[in-house]
Amino acid sequence: MLSNVVLNDLDQWVSSQWEFFPLTKPYKTREGQLYAKKRTTLKEGYLVRYADDFKILCRDWKTAQKWFHAVRQYLKGRLKLDISPEKSQIINLRKRESEFLGFTIQANRKGKKRVAHTGIKANKKRNIKVEAKKRILKTESLTNRTKCTTL
Repeated sequence: MLSNVVLNDLDQWVSSQWEFFPLTKPYKTREGQLYAKKRTTLKEGYLVRYADDFKILCRDWKTAQKWFHAVRQYLKGRLKLDISPEKSQIINLRKRESEFLGFTIQANRKGKKRVAHTGIKANKKRNIKVEAKKRILKTESLTNRTKCTTL
């Protein structure tokens, strides 16, 4: 809860850097706004955060590097927080997957575009299967006991 309160400031700052950056000229469509923003020096990026874990999704390596350094400086300067060097890195989701909150994320081709493909980490999937088997066996044994007593 505390990390959500503290990092709400980060949420607002990141969205103000691209997503909600005010344009001087009004545009009727979202596509028009995106086109206008892409012609500026703004860093295109979208924040995905849960508690103190977050990812900023970007289109290219250069922009990702800018975001990485800007966020690190912002957290240090404004919020007096350090990032974890072990967990913090720039990953090309087109070439390899990344983990986030027990899930995997990768950018796969869909026609001419790339879309996020998510999945469950292999060890988490195994744990889910083991737990499901336990529950099924427990349910079956309870059902069999109930059948025997009602006869």
